[in-house]
Amino acid sequence: MKFSKVIVGAGALVFLHAANSQDLDNSKLPKLNEIKPIEVPSEYEPGVDPLLHGWAVSLVYRDAETSDKTRPTVIKEDGYQLGVGFRIGEDWFGRLTAEFADQKVDSQPLQFPIDLKSDNETDNYTVLLGHSFNPVFSVAGFYGQGKGTGVYDFPGGGPVAGASDSDSDRYGLIGTVSLPFGKALTSTSLTYLHSEADQTFPPGNLPPTDSFEVDVFSLGSSLIYPLGDGFSAIGNLAFNHIGSQKVAAGSTSPDENWFSGGVGLSYQINANADVRLSHQRWIGNSTTAYRTTGLELVYRF
Repeated sequence: MKFSKVIVGAGALVFLHAANSQDLDNSKLPKLNEIKPIEVPSEYEPGVDPLLHGWAVSLVYRDAETSDKTRPTVIKEDGYQLGVGFRIGEDWFGRLTAEFADQKVDSQPLQFPIDLKSDNETDNYTVLLGHSFNPVFSVAGFYGQGKGTGVYDFPGGGPVAGASDSDSDRYGLIGTVSLPFGKALTSTSLTYLHSEADQTFPPGNLPPTDSFEVDVFSLGSSLIYPLGDGFSAIGNLAFNHIGSQKVAAGSTSPDENWFSGGVGLSYQINANADVRLSHQRWIGNSTTAYRTTGLELVYRF
């Protein structure tokens, strides 16, 4: 059951090209990344501007729900993400993110109908470094780690002694082409993600440990269109494909192909700050239903 969450989180990472600017959200828990088109650095003057410049800080609150279509499982989650983006010299850019989430799970993970509930907490950290070759094309790589802990309870049977601990690693590449189209800014990205996780279960569980591993490819486009009076509309659509995977014991193999889409609205408060509301969901996935809604505040200095 735990590793169905990992694949949802892995799928979230393929949205590094979508919806908003300089916001990288990576986690092994189910989150649909609301990642924005990579911003091209502005003109840099060596000796005048500091090496690190163009700072942007973002705070995101996100509510998500995942349901397994192959067995009774519903995962509800809320979490916060803090991100710091910056430019390095003329052509490089970077971003650091930290995310903290709480998760409530109602499921029947066994082959017979016994309900199981769990409460989980996770911490995830990610670093991204990219290079803009010109005002149109950029490439970025990212690496992240996550840790989680959870406690289990069979309703009517009492809590399971001990906690379940997990560790995850992920890395990947993003190639992005950004082009203006009339008043709109469009971005098309090809993303590769590798994600893997190891988990130790409470004493008495069989097996006592397990692992999961997946490679995901995504091709998607996003659009930001100004509406006037400081408002902008945001939309994105992507096709996602699992290239290879190792599924944990007792887990159902996830759908290998599906679409993801989302819409949002951004409001520019002033020259330095804006607030964004967005909604994302998976489309045409035969094994998993997923949706997330996020509220983000961005400040640049």
